[in-house]
Parts: sequence; structure tokens; C-alpha cells
Amino acid sequence: QQAFTTQRAELLAAAEAKAAALRKQMVQAARAEVVALQERWYDALDHEQSEFLHALRQRLNEQLFAVARRALTDLANADLERQIFAVFLQHLQQLPEQERVQLREAVQASREAVVIRSTFALPYDEHQALLALLHELVGTTVDLQFKEAPELLCGIELQVYGQRMAWSLHHYLTEVEEHLATFVKADAAAS
Repeated sequence: QQAFTTQRAELLAAAEAKAAALRKQMVQAARAEVVALQERWYDALDHEQSEFLHALRQRLNEQLFAVARRALTDLANADLERQIFAVFLQHLQQLPEQERVQLREAVQASREAVVIRSTFALPYDEHQALLALLHELVGTTVDLQFKEAPELLCGIELQVYGQRMAWSLHHYLTEVEEHLATFVKADAAAS
């Protein structure tokens, strides 16, 4: 009977030890699963937050540029237009030699007029100043065609045979917008 009691106690102790080990193993597995679920939840939350911030940055950029474009359009006046034209002439006068050669070749290769697009009508004296400068740059008489282009947003551009030279606030804003878009994409990729 004593041997039976001892064996029973040993079996009971072994069963309790197995049950304790199994319980410990199950608790560890449950904790590991909770940790894994928590990590997936945090990852999903981080991803959602990154997507939201990316979308918010994009929307803010779009709104910022829309407001800037509207404000600049509203502010445009004759003095600003004269200054834009003066800056455009200055850029043409200071063209690096390689760009002068490209412009000369484009004008010579083209059978069409050089197109001058601007957000405002150019007065006669500005037509003449531009004609004289282009004659000096190209070395030949240039046929010009003037067109109004409100989409330039306070600016002026020259187009001939695939060449384009421009100065406009639209160009600057587009450049800044592209830089910000690149930054937002890089920031989103890093997140």
C-alpha cells in the first residue's frame, strides 16, 4: 500500500509537472502570439499613418500652389509685365554660348516663325526690342509670331523647332512643386 501511495504520489507529481510545463508552454505561446499581433497592429498603424501623412502633404502642396497661382494672377499688372519682359530679355542676352548655338541652329532649321507666348500682350516697343535681340543672337532676320498664353502665369516663353526658353512664375512654381513631390515620395519611402 505504501508502494502504491508512493507510486501514486510520483505519478501525481509527474502529471502536475507535465501540466505545469504544458501550461508554461501555452502561456509562452499565447504571449508570443499577442506580441506578434501587437507588432502587426503597430505596423499597420504606422503604414496607415504614413499613407495619411503622404496624402495630407500632397493635398497641402496642391492647395498651396493653387493659392499661389491665384494670388500671382490677381497681382499681375503692367509694371509686373514690363519687369517680366525685362528679365526675359536679360536671360536671352546672358545665354551661354552653347544655348546660343542651339537657338541659332533651331531658328535656321525651322521653316516656321519663332513663337513668343506670354500671359500679356506685348507692346510694339517690346516687339521691336525682342526682334533686335534675336537678330543679334541668331545673326539673321527672325520672323516672330506672338500669342497670349494665360496658363504661363505671369511669364513669357520662346518656342522654335523643339527649343523652348521661358521665364515665368508658373515655371518656378512647377519646379518647386516637383521638388516637393520628390521630397514627399522620398519621405514616404523612408517611412
